[in-house]
Amino acid sequence: MLKLAAIPPLVWTALVVLTLAACGVPATSPPTAITEVPYNLMETAAPPTPQRTTPARRGPFIYWLNATDQLTATEAGTMTSDAADAAAAVLSGLAQGPSEPERLIGVSTALGPDVSLTVNRVEGGRADIDVQIGPRGPTARRLPLAVGQIVLSLTSISGIDSVWLMSDGTPIEAPLPDGALTARPLTAQDFTALVAGGAGGARSPTGRAT
Repeated sequence: MLKLAAIPPLVWTALVVLTLAACGVPATSPPTAITEVPYNLMETAAPPTPQRTTPARRGPFIYWLNATDQLTATEAGTMTSDAADAAAAVLSGLAQGPSEPERLIGVSTALGPDVSLTVNRVEGGRADIDVQIGPRGPTARRLPLAVGQIVLSLTSISGIDSVWLMSDGTPIEAPLPDGALTARPLTAQDFTALVAGGAGGARSPTGRAT
């Protein structure tokens, strides 16, 4: 029997080399350069294609009637940040009626030519509006549309969530779309049933689109 302690170190080295060679394992492994990377891992990813976005409409708006007597919003064009000034500009546009180019595309108004709309005050998110219909005012059937035009136009202004309609400082009973009368402040949600598309650009009392 061969004694392990009697085997010189050089013999041990030779035995290890021979064993590795017999197993197919090289004694040394020189570094190998990688010439190909699978799955294109070294390629630079293409930048994402930019997406086109349509700017959101912000208002204020003026609501007119379309060809089917539904309320539809158009840009009011006023840039003031003061709610009372914006309300006065919107009411002035409503009282004047749609412009000739707007009429040519089929919009109209339920408000009569003699209507007078005045801002009494804007406070706490509520606009108090004095309304004088005049002798050529809307018929009873179109009154809800006329009131809807006023309320939806004013509540499209930032800072106005409700509208209280008055005559000579006294609250008036305004008709809702279902014909019911109310003397309370009115909100956009009261008239969303009259808006083209169901809700359109009408704002809820919280200022969010409904």
